[in-house]
Amino acid sequence: SYARSLFDQIPEPTAFCYNSLIRALATPSNPTTDAFLLYRRMLRAGSPSPNSFTVAFALKACAAVPALGKGRQLHSQAFRQGLEPSPYVQTGLLNLYARCEEVALARSVFDGMAEDKNLVAWSSMIGGYSRAGMVNEALDLFRDMQAAGVSPDEVTMVSVISACAKAGALDLGRWVHAFIDRKGIMVDLELSTALIDMYAKCGLIERARLVFDAMVERDTKAWSAMIVGLAMHGLAEDALGLFSRMLQLKVLDPITSPL
Repeated sequence: SYARSLFDQIPEPTAFCYNSLIRALATPSNPTTDAFLLYRRMLRAGSPSPNSFTVAFALKACAAVPALGKGRQLHSQAFRQGLEPSPYVQTGLLNLYARCEEVALARSVFDGMAEDKNLVAWSSMIGGYSRAGMVNEALDLFRDMQAAGVSPDEVTMVSVISACAKAGALDLGRWVHAFIDRKGIMVDLELSTALIDMYAKCGLIERARLVFDAMVERDTKAWSAMIVGLAMHGLAEDALGLFSRMLQLKVLDPITSPL
C-alpha cells in the first residue's frame, strides 16, 4: 500500500510511525497477520520499543484473523515488558481471547480489570460467552452490565440476541428487542440479522419477516438468515422465491441491496 511504501522509506521510524501503520493494518474488514509481522520487525529493530498502544493494535489484528498463537506471544511479551496492566492491553487481550472462544482466559483478564470496566470490555466478554454457546453466562453478564450502570450498544445487543437464539428463549428475546427499541439503540445490519435469526429459531417466522422487510439495506448474511428461517419452518416455496429475488438483485457481499 501507499502508506507502507512511505513507511519503508523512513530511515529510523519512531514509535508513532510504527503504531500508526500497525493500527492501519489491524482492520477487521481485511484480517491479516501483517500488523503482527510489523510488530515483530519493530522488536527486531531494537529501537524504538513497543508501548501499550503498539501491543493493543497488534492484539486487535490477531483477534480479527483470529490468530490465537500469535496473540499468546504478544501476551507473553507484554508481560515481560511490564505493559500487561495497561487498560489498552487488557482490553486487547480480552477481545482476543473472547473471539478465539478461550473464555476462561478472557474471564481471567476481565476479572483482573478495574471495577469501572468500559463498554468494550463488557461487550467483548458477553460476545465471547455467546460465541462459545455459554448462553446463561452471557445473559447473566448482561444483567451484571446493567446493574453496573453501563449502557449497551448495538455490538452488545448482537451478542445478547444471539444468546437468546441459541437458547430458544423467545420471551427473553422479545424483551431484549423491546429493550433495544426503548433505549434507542441503533439497529444496524448485523443486529437486524441477529433478530431475524433469533425469531426464526424461536418459532416466530412472521416476526422475522417483519424485521427483514423493514431493513433499508441487506447483505448476503441477512438474506441467508431469512431464507434459512423460511426453509426451517417448512416454507420451501417462500424460501426459493426469496432466493430467486436475491439472485435477481445480484446481491453480492459486502455490497448491500435496498429493496
